[in-house]
Amino acid sequence: DSEVARQQDEISHTHLFLSALSHELKTPLTAIIASTGLLIEELDKRHEAILLKLAQNISRSASSLQNRLNELISLSKNKDESYGIAKKDFDFSMLVAEVADQVLSLAKKKKQTLNLEVAPYIKINADDQRIEQVLLNLLSNAIKYTPEGGQIFLRAAKDGNRLVVNVQDTGPG
Repeated sequence: DSEVARQQDEISHTHLFLSALSHELKTPLTAIIASTGLLIEELDKRHEAILLKLAQNISRSASSLQNRLNELISLSKNKDESYGIAKKDFDFSMLVAEVADQVLSLAKKKKQTLNLEVAPYIKINADDQRIEQVLLNLLSNAIKYTPEGGQIFLRAAKDGNRLVVNVQDTGPG
């Protein structure tokens, strides 16, 4: 029983650490989100399309990070290891385009080509934040492990009532 008590104590310390870390990261992240919002407004007024797109990518990424932090805070408060799922109808194709925009600068840095083969409108019912997280992970890994000058393909199509997503790259493996 001392082993069980030790494990419970370790879990409690882990939850306290996650809670403290999340709260410490929240303040600077809120400032980043607010500043990016002001930057977007200013760039929009000046019709700086390329810089505006970059600022919008920063804003989306910061919001995504804020959502992950909120989940950590929730986990540490509830001491529950399950994530909530919030399903809703949304356009998967649009989400793919937004995620591709977020990682495009990483691909360009490595002179990689990101090819999207996704129908213009694919309506699905799922948790858009979770799907975004999965797509970001898949594309980030593809970029990371694809050599300079390589190609990355993201294909998506409906197959009956299923959505089939395929990420392929010219990297190893």
